[in-house]
Amino acid sequence: MKYLVIGNISAGKTSLCLELQKQADIKEYYSIDGLRQEFSDGTYSGEFLAWAMMLKRLQEIEGPAIYEFSGTGKNKWFVREVIKQSLAKNEDWRVVFCSCDKGQLLKRAEGREYDIPMPYNFGPPGESISFMGRELSAIHGDDYFGCPEITVRTDQLSPEEAAAFVLEESKKS
Repeated sequence: MKYLVIGNISAGKTSLCLELQKQADIKEYYSIDGLRQEFSDGTYSGEFLAWAMMLKRLQEIEGPAIYEFSGTGKNKWFVREVIKQSLAKNEDWRVVFCSCDKGQLLKRAEGREYDIPMPYNFGPPGESISFMGRELSAIHGDDYFGCPEITVRTDQLSPEEAAAFVLEESKKS
């Protein structure tokens, strides 16, 4: 099984991914922020390289894997197209939407330091959270990625409970 974990800033994506990786014993886990730290220097060309590495891993990793990014922005189209190609090869995918109350997102994002090399600034947390929320709402439930979706309330479940929920729901769809 391959998982694409998406959600707003501070929605608990990384915590969920790490717990999912542990519970499902998945060796391969890639996040755009991790790839930015590894490959980007904070320039636009560095950002492009980090995304190129994400797409490369999406295309080349065989077997179980977890991938994480917000699910927003221009690169979601590329991710969707790679997943479609993978589905055509009969690979099994689940998109996991990390859903979290906006007030909780704001509380979690408040004072959070980002040390990820990016060539742009997301702006004030409230504006970024609202923008990303609108983008995520536009694709949630419309089969954008072409595979089953699982929505997990990361504001109501611990990472351990959320991962167990995702694994159980994965068996159903």
